[in-house]
Amino acid sequence: MNKNELEKELSKEILKKIIDNNNYPVKTKEDLKTIVNISNTNEEIFERTLAYFAILNISRK
Repeated sequence: MNKNELEKELSKEILKKIIDNNNYPVKTKEDLKTIVNISNTNEEIFERTLAYFAILNISRK
């Protein structure tokens, strides 16, 4: 595992811990962890998370 791969993996693990420590419902936590797992870059995580919350917000209205 090279340095970039290690940094990417550590970033994902940190994000998952942040998700676990928030007051999100279980389903939201699972969805966010899936986003983190399937994303290849921090930019993808950011874009997919924004889209997720936008869709979640629209569906609640």
